[in-house]
Amino acid sequence: MRDMIRKNIKGRGSGRDLSARLFSSRGMTMAELLVVTAIIAILGGVSFIGVWNYQRSLGQVERDGIAKEIFVAAQNHLTSAQGEGYFGSTDFGTQDLTAGDRDIYYFAVNRGAVSGGGEDVFHMMLPFGSIDETIRLGGNYLIRYQKSTGLVLDVFYCSGAGSPAKFNHPLSAGEYDTLMQLVDTAEESRKKERRNFKEGDGSILGWYGGTMPDELSRANLKVPELTVHNEERLFVTVKDLNEGMTDPIRDSDGNTVRPSLRLIVTGTLSGAKKYFDLEAVSGDPRIDYDPLTKLYTVILDDITENNLHFCDLVPDEGGSFTPGENITVQAVSFTNQALANIASTAEKTVNSLFADIGAADGSAGNEPDTAYIANIRHLENLDGAISGFSPGDESNQLDIRAAAQTDDLSWTDFKKKINGYDGTAPVKIFEEGDDEGAEGYHPVSPDYPLTYDGRNHSIKEIEVTGAVAGGVFGTIAENTVSSISNLELIDCSVKAVKAAGALAGSVTGTDIINVLARDVKSGTDTKIEASDGKAGGLVGEISGGSVRYSAAALIVRGTESAGGLIGSAGGTEIDRCYSGGHTKDGSYQEFKDSEGNTVCNVTASGSSGKAGGLVGTFSGSSISNSYSTCSASGPAAGGLIGSASGEIRNCYAAGMVSGDSAYAFAAEGSPALSSCRYYEIVNEIEEMDGETVTGFSYREPLPGRDHDSESEETISAFDRDTDTFNAFVGGPDGRSAAAAYDPVLVKAYSGKYHLKTVFELAPLPAGEKEEDYYVSVHRGDWPSPELFFVNEPS
Repeated sequence: MRDMIRKNIKGRGSGRDLSARLFSSRGMTMAELLVVTAIIAILGGVSFIGVWNYQRSLGQVERDGIAKEIFVAAQNHLTSAQGEGYFGSTDFGTQDLTAGDRDIYYFAVNRGAVSGGGEDVFHMMLPFGSIDETIRLGGNYLIRYQKSTGLVLDVFYCSGAGSPAKFNHPLSAGEYDTLMQLVDTAEESRKKERRNFKEGDGSILGWYGGTMPDELSRANLKVPELTVHNEERLFVTVKDLNEGMTDPIRDSDGNTVRPSLRLIVTGTLSGAKKYFDLEAVSGDPRIDYDPLTKLYTVILDDITENNLHFCDLVPDEGGSFTPGENITVQAVSFTNQALANIASTAEKTVNSLFADIGAADGSAGNEPDTAYIANIRHLENLDGAISGFSPGDESNQLDIRAAAQTDDLSWTDFKKKINGYDGTAPVKIFEEGDDEGAEGYHPVSPDYPLTYDGRNHSIKEIEVTGAVAGGVFGTIAENTVSSISNLELIDCSVKAVKAAGALAGSVTGTDIINVLARDVKSGTDTKIEASDGKAGGLVGEISGGSVRYSAAALIVRGTESAGGLIGSAGGTEIDRCYSGGHTKDGSYQEFKDSEGNTVCNVTASGSSGKAGGLVGTFSGSSISNSYSTCSASGPAAGGLIGSASGEIRNCYAAGMVSGDSAYAFAAEGSPALSSCRYYEIVNEIEEMDGETVTGFSYREPLPGRDHDSESEETISAFDRDTDTFNAFVGGPDGRSAAAAYDPVLVKAYSGKYHLKTVFELAPLPAGEKEEDYYVSVHRGDWPSPELFFVNEPS
């Protein structure tokens, strides 16, 4: 036809002549117009047929390439599974009974459905991510392989001509012989048959056939290097040892092949899987590549960046990850362009949020009950608002009931690690889904039942600014954190709005046992402050629960109420606790700020604020066997309590007080007192604002009793005379260890506290050791009288 067209044109002259004649000024005759129209139609038809055939030819080449990719991926993964001992399944697909003892099997996949069985071997040959998912689970293909050798023999692949998603013809093992008749592409007729396979539905058949085992040429991939870092960030580093190989891998056409490198993350509880395909340049914010070290870094949990928390990790396979579950990580080198081994690292297990989870006694079990805390990230992740952690959700099967600290924690160290060892640069903590974040430490507020055991470790240099309720913990609601124990808080700075404490802002129903908050060295800067509420050295406010064997020695300021240990307590049992003061040169008055103003250890700055050396305001329950050496200042200030009701027994106060209503023991209220004392030498000798401070705790005498008798029965000055003082403090041999801030006290008392400690007020039960408790050592300063004796009052 093309030759005939050429002859017709040639017979009429050159192209130029034809053009001139067709478009001459006299125009065309009807016959000429019909001829031209016919020629155009013929040319158009010929062109259409040629383009259609060419497209079909390209489609076949593409399908052949896909068949080859399936072949290579299946062969590589099957060899790996066989070598690792996973090839013991009985589900091998459809056996070719005509193959004799050659052990030939088929399995067909049609849009994700595996026919003739073969489910197990299908997932061995083509696991998730081995090839494109639109082909793996969306295509139609037939794989033929030899079980005994683990050798893939050939692959047929079928799809529509116009779209890879068009699969009109399902393949099956029974038509393999028919399909093989179309493989001989040397004959033109076979080409046509293959290109027009199942001609009515527009399907195109692709094929790739392998060779015998002794003819295989396989590349030897090296296993990557994999390291897990469960630190201030949870991240994994992977080094590709196949990068820059001196003997590069080549495919069957001799082209250099760059092996793929993949990180596989699997949730051991959820079964969810995430695949990170690592490249030198990646748009994934979780992936970084260092060309100098040739290390890939993959971040799995980072609370200092938005959307990089573990709970933000979206799996590629399976359901959602469960925050707090253990995960396994594995690095894999492989290629689908050449026959090669699958070079996999061993799986490494790490917890997604914490240092580890497990039984409290360290034994293994299916239901771990303890989360172990080894750095600030682990601690912050106890807060579900940050981590999404919710062990109370029965659907996730986590049974975490306790947290145990396994190391000392430091906010400064955390900032250094996050900022590249610059501990001065600020760091933000992001709640889940929060685009802004908040600078500084985020107070932890668990909303599920938990106990926290510090195991006598410390938490240092916490910086809280602007929280409503702040401390290491923020708000502890009822029926959540039942106890916090065995923890030392050092150099913590907490500036909150409504409730502030080194340990916690606001607490309900929690038992606090053996917790100490202190500074490494004395300073006049306020460490704990509530700008519009309650502040305590240990806890801002507590309702119910108990505080036992605990102490604080910090500078505290609150508006509503302030206490050296607790800002406000209601219905709480306080036993064997103390608050340590601050002096300079042995004097409270000399403890001054940079402008020369005297700084009280505890200050209530509101117009009706209550300040107490130990507790600002107290109602209900009891305080027993406790003391304070803090100075206190406020509209109503007491050496031990600012305002009190309930029962107070066997306690003493030894700090200076000042204010409009200043009392050496309790400023306001009507507590039931027994065996309580105050240190008279500090407050009776010194006059505050022209008024002598008294030790009596009531504003008015009780009915039927005069002022003096009530004072003597319920509270007295233990330094009223030499005999009384010596009887109270004991002799110098009985003094307990002390860690004073004031150098004068350190020198004068040689590391000994000259007043009674909590264990001298009330000894421990038999079998317990004083050295197991922080309160066995007095932290902070105290009033400095003469050694062993005081002057008789005049």
